[in-house]
Amino acid sequence: EAEVRVLALETLADLARGASDVPTDRVILRWREDPERRERAAAAWALGARPTPSGRDALLATLARDADPTVAAAAATALSAWSEPGVVRALLDEGGRSRPATVILSCRRALALLDAAVTLNTLGHLLEDVDPSRRLATAMALGELSLLGAGAILAERLAVEPAAEVRSALVEALGATGGVEHWGAVRARIRDEPLVAYAAVGALASLVDEKRLPDFIALLVETPDETIQEGILKRLSLLGRSQRLPASLRPIVVW
Repeated sequence: EAEVRVLALETLADLARGASDVPTDRVILRWREDPERRERAAAAWALGARPTPSGRDALLATLARDADPTVAAAAATALSAWSEPGVVRALLDEGGRSRPATVILSCRRALALLDAAVTLNTLGHLLEDVDPSRRLATAMALGELSLLGAGAILAERLAVEPAAEVRSALVEALGATGGVEHWGAVRARIRDEPLVAYAAVGALASLVDEKRLPDFIALLVETPDETIQEGILKRLSLLGRSQRLPASLRPIVVW
């Protein structure tokens, strides 16, 4: 019987793709509460096949409340059909909680599928949230998504962010998504708290090019902290081995 009901849900979803007047929501919403996880997961997929306000609300509730990771992951994936600020926030929050890896990965993948402009605008506002844990999750998400224009938003927030852990995440995100135009903003964090300074070393190593390489090496003299110096040397060694340094400098930094 369960196999038949799952097939029925999938059939309803197929019908919904081709006909906007098929009344599938009431059936699917009822099956969303089914004790069988396969049927709840199939209901989530079906709700995403024809986006409606009631379907979105049901999926948001499923993502937040369903303890089964298969069902929650299906809800996250289905939510990629709605490029809305509320969906961006929900995917960010649920993907940052202590959830099974399959749920976290599905939230991240769904975020990447949403409209980039909506996602960037929403995450930009969330960087100003009063909750530092949400700002931290937002900075990490911006680093992973590599959205066009994210670098400017990250750099602007970095200049005023009070929490060291969040500043560290902002710096790492700039290393992942920002261009060399943010070199100065990242470099200035070498003088920040150790957590942030060490993140800045990694970010600078990601941003460095031949023109900025002397400036990166100069940090060895400017920085009195031996841990940071060691981090710079390690990064230079890795750069040399990866052929990102000019050939004339590789023998100096590779050992």
